[in-house]
Amino acid sequence: MITQDAVRNVLIGDNPFNGMDQLVRTEMAAGRKVLHIFDDLNQSVDEILDTPGLTEDGQEAFLGTLDALTDGCHPKCRYIDTPNVPSPSEAEIVR
Repeated sequence: MITQDAVRNVLIGDNPFNGMDQLVRTEMAAGRKVLHIFDDLNQSVDEILDTPGLTEDGQEAFLGTLDALTDGCHPKCRYIDTPNVPSPSEAEIVR
């Protein structure tokens, strides 16, 4: 789960867009689904947007990430769950 502190740190950092992308991709790599990540972030929208020192870029990075998690942006920018690929059964393994 992405913590509010982690989000706040990247949003007030040098490159909030890359920081948010890295947070989301780390969660996805750990097997979390896009909508679960969205739900976590969406629960703290007001608190995140009230972060002291939040710049316009930081705000845009956060809100843009929410859009990308819910298909509210250009298709090339969307986060998409990777399909679950079942491992081959012993019968499918060719030796």
